[in-house]
Amino acid sequence: MLVYSFLNDFKMIKVLIPFIRQVELIMNPQEIKTFRPENAFFLPSLKAEICYPENIKYMKIFAKIIFLLIAIISLTISCDKHKNDDKPKNDVLATEDSIYWFIDGLMDYWYLWNDSLPNLDYLDYDSPQDLIEDLIVTRDHWSFVDKEETVNSLFQEGEDFGYGFYLTWDSQSKLRVLFSYPGTAAYTAGIDRGCVIEKINDSSVIEIDNFDFFFSYDPGSTKFDFTDHNGVPQSITLTKEKYYMKGVLFADIYELNNKSVGYIVFQSFLEYAEEELVDAFETFHSAGVSEIIIDLRYNSGGYVSIAEKLANILIPESKVGSVFYTLKHNDDRSPIQDTTVHFRNNSLNLNLNRVFFITNEYSASASELVINCLKPHMDVKTIGNTTYGKPVAMYGFNFQDWLVLPVTAKTINSEGYGDYFEGITPQRKVVDESAFAWGDLNEPSLHQAFYFIENEVFDASAIALKGTRNPRLVKGGGKRLQNNLLIMNR
Repeated sequence: MLVYSFLNDFKMIKVLIPFIRQVELIMNPQEIKTFRPENAFFLPSLKAEICYPENIKYMKIFAKIIFLLIAIISLTISCDKHKNDDKPKNDVLATEDSIYWFIDGLMDYWYLWNDSLPNLDYLDYDSPQDLIEDLIVTRDHWSFVDKEETVNSLFQEGEDFGYGFYLTWDSQSKLRVLFSYPGTAAYTAGIDRGCVIEKINDSSVIEIDNFDFFFSYDPGSTKFDFTDHNGVPQSITLTKEKYYMKGVLFADIYELNNKSVGYIVFQSFLEYAEEELVDAFETFHSAGVSEIIIDLRYNSGGYVSIAEKLANILIPESKVGSVFYTLKHNDDRSPIQDTTVHFRNNSLNLNLNRVFFITNEYSASASELVINCLKPHMDVKTIGNTTYGKPVAMYGFNFQDWLVLPVTAKTINSEGYGDYFEGITPQRKVVDESAFAWGDLNEPSLHQAFYFIENEVFDASAIALKGTRNPRLVKGGGKRLQNNLLIMNR
C-alpha cells in the first residue's frame, strides 16, 4: 500500500514539476518573456526591476525546498486520499489544473493586497477566471487571467471584430457616434464622432430597447441611416469584420497668436498605438509646436513603456533625470522590489513649459500616470471630467498558454502622491459633448484649451450647451471601453 501510494503521489509530483519551475519564475521574473521592461502594463503600464540578481539563487533554493516538501507531504496524506474516491479530481492533479496552483502562489507572492486574500480551495474552480474573481479584493476591478493569444491579439495588434465604432446618447436624446476607428468601413463611409444615427435596420433608434443584437460578436450585416457632419442624410449597410484599432484618432496643428499648437486625440497606450504616437509627435516636432493639447478621453491605459515615451517627449529638458514615478509593492515585496523610474532623453522632446490634457471618466491608468507624474515638473492644465481612478499597476505572468495579470504595485509621483482612486479632478470642468467632430474649435473642451492659450485664463463665461449632460455610452461595434489598463512591461 505504501509503495502504491508513493507511486500514485509521484504521478502528482511529476505533474507538478512544471509548476515548480513556475515557482522559480514567480520569484525570478527576469526569465519570463512577458516581463521585459519595455512591455510592462500600466493598466493599465509600468517598468521596474522586479528581482535583483543577488536574490535569485536564494529563490531557486526555496523553489527546490518547496518541491521536497510537496513530496514529503504527499506521502503523509496518501492513505487519506484513497478514502475519498468520490473526489477523483483531487486524487491526482491533472496537468490542466496546475494553472490554479500557479495563480494561488502568484497572488500570495505578488498581489498588492495579498494580506487580504481569502482561504480558498482552488481545485474547486472550473475556470481560472472564476478563481481570480473570488481571490481579489473589492477595490480591485482590474486583475484578470486569459489566454495569452487572446490578450496579445488585442494588446499588441489591436485586433477586434465588429463595426469599429461606439455609440452614445447625447443630451438631446440623439444617438451619436462617440468615435470610430480610422481604416474601418464605417469610418470610410463617413461614420465618425458627432454623426447622428437615425435608424438601424429601418427601425428608429428611439424604438430600440436593446442594441446587443446589432453589436454582438455574431457575424452579420446591419443597415445604418445617419446624418453626417454637414447635415446630409446617408444610408449604408455594414458587415461585421475583423479590424485593427488605432491609437491616434485625430492629430492636427493650429496657428494661434504666432504659436503653433498641436492637438492629438490619443486613445490607447497599448503596443499597436506606439508607432502612430511617434509619427504624430515627429510631425509636431518638425513644425516646432510650442503648445500641446492631448485628448485622453476614452483612453483607458496600456503599456507603461509608451506612457514613459510620451512623458519623455513632454517634459522640459531641464527635468531630464528627475523622478518620473515610483512603484510600491506589498509589504512582503517592499522595499527591495520597489523601483523608481526617471525621465530620460528623447530625440522628439519638445521642451515644453506646460501641457493641456482633456479627460473624462474613461481616462484611466496610464493616462492618469502621465498626468499625475508630470504635475510636479511642469505646468499641467486639465480640462473635462474627473478621470477613472486607477493608481495601480499590473505585471503579466506567463503560465502554459495562460497570461495572468494581477495588480502588483501602487504608483506614486516624485512628491509621493498617488492616492487618486476617486480619479483626478480637472481644473476646468466641461461636459463631454459628442455633437462636435474631432478638432472642431467649438467643441467645449477644446475651446477651453485654446482660450487659455490665448488669454492665460479659462473662459468663465462659457456655458454648457442647452440641456447638456454627460453622454451615456450605449454599445460599441467592438470590445467595450475598458477601465482596467495599467500594465507593466515585463
